[in-house]
Amino acid sequence: TIGSFQSARAADVRFEQNIEDLAYGVALFDFYQDNNLAAITTIEAAMQRKQITSRPEDAELLLGGLYFEYGLELDAENIFNSLIGEQLDVESKNRVWFSLAKLHYAKNDVAKSLDFLMRIDQKLSPQREAQKQYMLSNIFLQQQDIDEAAKAAEQIPRDSIWLAYSRYNIGVSLIAVKEYKKGKQWLDRLVNQDIQDNEFFALQDAANLALGMTSIKRQQPERAVKYFSQIQLSSSFSNKALLGTGWAWSHQENPRRALAYWQALQSREQTDIASQEVLMAIAHGIEQMRNKSLAIQLYEEASNRYDQILQEMNDAISGIQKGVLM
Repeated sequence: TIGSFQSARAADVRFEQNIEDLAYGVALFDFYQDNNLAAITTIEAAMQRKQITSRPEDAELLLGGLYFEYGLELDAENIFNSLIGEQLDVESKNRVWFSLAKLHYAKNDVAKSLDFLMRIDQKLSPQREAQKQYMLSNIFLQQQDIDEAAKAAEQIPRDSIWLAYSRYNIGVSLIAVKEYKKGKQWLDRLVNQDIQDNEFFALQDAANLALGMTSIKRQQPERAVKYFSQIQLSSSFSNKALLGTGWAWSHQENPRRALAYWQALQSREQTDIASQEVLMAIAHGIEQMRNKSLAIQLYEEASNRYDQILQEMNDAISGIQKGVLM
């Protein structure tokens, strides 16, 4: 599945706060300007000078979140753990549980993540609550409890990107266990969800690709063409969509239309798995048109190209192992 954890750092800071310490206000300003290093420096210096006296836990939570974003998970965890023993109000304590849950979720320690999520005893801010339910949904999926995963996903607001990720993950998980109709319902909800966001459009493309590939496996090539046609040509999934559309037409005994899509893919500059697989697909299309001599030639060219790719990969691996800059 896609939809692995994202930091969504804005969820770590309350958008409406009474700021009494100038240093913390400066750090927040730098944070909102994406000047994270300056924010870290300001907080660290202010703490050393004891300039943050009002709600220091807010500054420490922000600092921990910034360390986490830089990949300094141990430093972030130490900060969050140090706050557990403090006398915090309920809201701050729940933010600590949430931060620790995110941290362990990112490390794929789902047992600890679930433990911290279950300690949260009141509703979080809307953005954090949506992310909390998203994490719960994914954890339940890992535990193969799709019903609980669905319940958690249904708690996410309809306009949230986290709901889009959950719908995709649940949909493909259901399809993987042969629950095609249920999986299709979840993916269709994602395709019909209305959010004007590039990240969301990419998820819709991924859902259409999954539905298209599944339709081919279920001997429904006409339906597959429909799903593939909804994928944007500028999408990172477009190469696979062109390859899949070709196979859909091939399964309908229309090799000419299949070749049109495969040759369009072959002419693109992008290099990925689909653009390599298309070499064999084109040979298959020519064979389907009963031009066996040309098909044999194309199969041989595809085989030689695969050998060349394997050699290039082996050379790259060898160069990396020897410390050679490629």
